Formats: sequence, structure tokens, C-alpha cells
Amino acid sequence: MRVSYCLITFLALLTAFRGLAGGNNIVENEQTLRQYLEQTVFPVDTGAQAIVLYEKGSAELYEGNLTYRVEKTIKILGKDAIGDLSEVVLPYGGHGYVRRISGTTYNLEDGKIVKQSIERDDMLKDKIDKNTKLTKFSLPSVKVGSIIHYSYIKEQPGFLYVPDWYFQEKYPKLYSTFSMSIPRYIIYDALLRVNVAMHATEKESALDTCSACFMDDPTTQANVRTWVRRDVPAFREEPYMSSEQNYLERIKIHVSSVRLGGITYNVLKDWPSFSTEAFIKSEGSCGQAFARNGFLEDKVTELTKGTTDELAKAQALYSYVRNHYTRVSGGTFSTDIKKVFEEQKSNQPGINLLLTAFLRKAGLNSVPVILSTRDQERLNMLFPNPDPVNCLVSMVTIGKRQYFLDASYRFLPFGMLLPECYNGYCRTITEAGGSGVELEPDSLLNKTVFMVSLMPSEKDKQKLRLKLQEQLGIVTSASYRSSWQKDSTKLKENILNSFNKGTMSIETVTCTFKNMDRPDERLLIEFETQVNLRDAGTLYFDPYFIKFQEKNPFTAATRHYMIEREYREDINYVLNFQLPEGYELDDYPKSSVFKFNNPEQIVMKNLMAYDEQGRRFSLNSRLSSNTTLFPADDYNDLRTFYEKVMELQQQKIVLKKKD
Repeated sequence: MRVSYCLITFLALLTAFRGLAGGNNIVENEQTLRQYLEQTVFPVDTGAQAIVLYEKGSAELYEGNLTYRVEKTIKILGKDAIGDLSEVVLPYGGHGYVRRISGTTYNLEDGKIVKQSIERDDMLKDKIDKNTKLTKFSLPSVKVGSIIHYSYIKEQPGFLYVPDWYFQEKYPKLYSTFSMSIPRYIIYDALLRVNVAMHATEKESALDTCSACFMDDPTTQANVRTWVRRDVPAFREEPYMSSEQNYLERIKIHVSSVRLGGITYNVLKDWPSFSTEAFIKSEGSCGQAFARNGFLEDKVTELTKGTTDELAKAQALYSYVRNHYTRVSGGTFSTDIKKVFEEQKSNQPGINLLLTAFLRKAGLNSVPVILSTRDQERLNMLFPNPDPVNCLVSMVTIGKRQYFLDASYRFLPFGMLLPECYNGYCRTITEAGGSGVELEPDSLLNKTVFMVSLMPSEKDKQKLRLKLQEQLGIVTSASYRSSWQKDSTKLKENILNSFNKGTMSIETVTCTFKNMDRPDERLLIEFETQVNLRDAGTLYFDPYFIKFQEKNPFTAATRHYMIEREYREDINYVLNFQLPEGYELDDYPKSSVFKFNNPEQIVMKNLMAYDEQGRRFSLNSRLSSNTTLFPADDYNDLRTFYEKVMELQQQKIVLKKKD
């Protein structure tokens, strides 16, 4: 969701813009340019498809207008980077414009430097909507070995929003610098995220050599600061991590207020003020949930008749909206809930806003909640960053417990959201401004139980009867129901393929489902089959008919970023095995318990027992996690832990035929 910032017109401001400090562009020196044209490998990343040799950016706020300058020089090293970097797309606001665009490609041909520049006819303009325009151009003759250089200036009148500057992106960078100039009566915060210490310096010469530093210029009438980063590695996505926006090295300039004539005027307000203006006062937004909404009266009375229990009321209303309203894609956060009520369809915000109105009409304490999903940047609890907001759900408080609800998906049970919604800080929306709440993945527990029975067949002594019941956790139950889509054929195939036949000869497996159409109940899956005993003196078989892990989830040799799993896992596997006549238990794995970290963040218990008199072997294996977040420093130990889990599941039970 994009939220427009208020346009503020200022009195004439006296400020001077200062140029960037440090660094020299490669294309300005023919000898240096030739050297980089000839170079094919760079130590910062020997396998990179491209290297940003030099980039500088600057932002100047003057009389309420933004001037944003960018210059980049990039070496193309691989074919994959050609299409990615040869076309440049510049989005800007509806009242803004781009000027002074230049672009040149440098190639080394027969020992000579050949350059080719873009022409005015190569630039295209496009209007996306009333608030967004694009200018784009393609650099000519780009190939492996080329160096491309381009620069431009964006002007945005009546604008106090400074675009983020990214030191780190898809390709590694040798040199990146950013400078900003803001009048001293504009109050701002520079929020910096870098992976190395950023040192302050008072000497401009230090900017030419430092790895990560910044400098303020006290001689000007404006707040002028320059940041420099060198040898920045490329960002590479890793498994089990949230949005890259939570990790990329960057600078965010947060303009909060303006002080004029001794009076402070807020620009980007705090969360309560922002929420009230954007989500309560705006037409068709969350304010509707707090209206009288008389059109809901009859339906609420019908659905809650005969009960005074608040939880029962909430569950009845949630089930009705979930089961009778169809989610459509697209749309905005603005909607008419009376129209949604009548048409029985809307996008996700519309359905959940109507659900909130239903709950409130029944006298329950319910409010809308805005959040960003895991593929977006996390919301900042200190100041509003509304751009990542892409989801609206409902929250109802009963007693001391808060239930988060999303009625736009028919497979979600009461009190559970999609795992992608558990992304930390989010905001309730109320007429008083709302408050912050946390949706942490640690609060989502997926508890799965496997009960396995293996006993001699009553009809055939050469066969064992195998029964397996799987009670899925709330996350996997919802996932299976979503995949099912009223056709269980493919779902059954996937489940049967996960069934571990091991070294045993197994006949056709029957598979049945229970509670498939009841999303508030955990899904039950039952297997039943016959196991053929081979006529051999010694039998080896795997007691794990369902694996906890098919493979180690952490396969990479190294890890750079925090491990973020979507939910906590609790898997319990119980096997009861009645030995067949004519066989005795010769060997089985020993009981074991191993733990990850102290305090215990993950525990694996594998308890085995054999009742010799009753000829019954039992196994109780449980893998449980107490957190979803692990620092990168724990990666090697975590990888080793799961190697042990994999090894444990490979252990065999040995049966010997009696003489």
C-alpha cells in the first residue's frame, strides 16, 4: 500500500547544497577506465555477474522541494547481468520530473576505448497512474566486458520524503556514497543499517580511504552529512529468512517535523495520528467498523441467538463470514462494507473489516489490525513506515486473550492467520489512534502427532498389519486444506509419496481423511496396509514410517543472516510393534536425548523400550522447538543438530528368525 505524504509549502529557506566528498568516478580518468575495462575478476566477489565500481547519490531539501541526484558506473562481467542492467527505469511522483539524464557505454575494441551515448530519442516516458510516472532508457551496445555509466536528477516539488539509499543490492559495490542536505529547522533522523561499524570523521580526506564512515559539515547553513561504504558484498537471499528489506545495508532519512518561528509542525506524525488520518477519517476505510451499522443487526441476532458466551459468539460470527464471503484479489484498503455485506465478496481488507463490524455489533471488543507480511519490510514501532502495509485482519479480545482472525481464507481456523502474517510489530486501528501489538512467529505452534501400530496379521502369519494415524498441526492442516481445493487426488499422492516404505515389502496403502471440511478441527489422516515378511533369517526394517525431516533443512556450508523460521514445531511419533511369531528382537537403537543450545531451543528425544515377556517394542520420538529465530553464528551447530536427527531416523530394528 502506498500512502501519500502531506505536501508542505515553506517560506523561502536559505540553505546551500554541498557536493559529495570522497571518491573519483572511473570514467573521468582514461587510464583508470582502461584498467577496469581490462579487468575480468574482482576480489570483492570473484563470481559476480557485475560490479558497481562507483556510485554516488545526494538528496537536497530546499523550500519544500526535493532534488535527488544519482550517478553510477558498473562493470558487466556476465551475460545474466546484461538485460538486468542495460535498461534503467526511473519512477517518480505525479508532479515530479526527471532531468539531465545521461548514459554512456564503454567498450574496449582493438585496444581502443569506444564509447556510445544514449540519445534523447532513446528515452521513453510512461504514466502508471495519477501519482506515478516513469522515465526509462536503454544503454547501447552493452555486452560482457562493458562499463556503463549513467546519471540523472529527480525533482519532486512540495516533497519532504527522501528516498532510501541502498549501499547493498544485487551486485557487489566497490564504492558507494550518499550525501544529504537538509535545512536546520527540519527535524530528521538518519536511520542507518550496515554490517560493519560506521565511524564518524572530521577530515574530508578520510572519506577517500575509509571502509565505512560519515562526516558532517558544520560550515554550512544546512544539515549536511556524507556517508561512504566500500567493498560491499552482494545481497544473496538465504533459506528461512524474511524480506530482504530487513537486511539490506541502507540509509533511511526520516523527516519528522519542521520548526518555524518557534512552532513545531509535524510532517510524518506518530503512529496514532497517522492511523487516525489514513485509516479512520479517510472515506471507505476502517472508520466504518466503529459506526452503528444497523444493516448487520438482524444477521448478528440470528447468529448469536441463545448464547451469552463471548467466545462462542465470536466463533459463530467468524465461521459465518469465512464460509459465506468470497475473497477476490486486488483492490485497495478502502471499501464499502455495506456493499460487501450485500454482495458477499470483497478483497481481504474488505472481508475482515466487515468481520470486525460484525463482532462489534455483537458487543465484542474487536478492532482492525494493519500489518506487513514476511515478504515485506517489518513495520517500525518508533515511526510510521506505511509502505510495507499490505494486509488487514481483525482482532477480538475476550477476557485477557487476543484472537487474530482472517475470514478471507476458508481453510483458516478461528484464531490463526497465515504464517506469513507473523512478522513482528503491527498496529491496531481505533478512533483513539490504536496501539502496537506483536505477531511473532514464536506464537504459532504446529503440533503434529503420529500414532503407528504394527502387529501380526490375523489371516496371514507372513504379514504384519500396519496402521498409521497422523493428526496434523494447525499450520499443516490449513496448508493441506488450501492445496486440496475440493480435489483430494493429488493431495493423496503427495501424502503417499511421503510414506516411508524403507526396506519392507508393503502392499497398497489406503488413505482416508477426517475433518477435511471442518477448518476449526485438526486434520486427521489414516493409513492402513499390509507388510510382507520376507522369508529370511534376519530382517532389518526402519521404525520411522514418516520422517521428521526428509533432508537436512540447512545444506549450505555458510550462513550470513539470521535464521527465521515461520513457526515453532512439535512433532511426536509413537510406534507400538507387536513382534510376529517365530521372530525375536535381536537389536534396536538405544534411547537418546540431544538438545540444541542452552537454554534448550530445540530438543530431540528418542525413547525406546522392549517388553520381552509381552514381545512388544515401543518407540516414542519427539522433536520440539521453543523458538523460531537463530543468529547466524549458531548456523553450524544448528546444521549439525539436524544431521543428528537425520542419522537417528536411519537407524534400524533387527529381527531374527528363531531356530
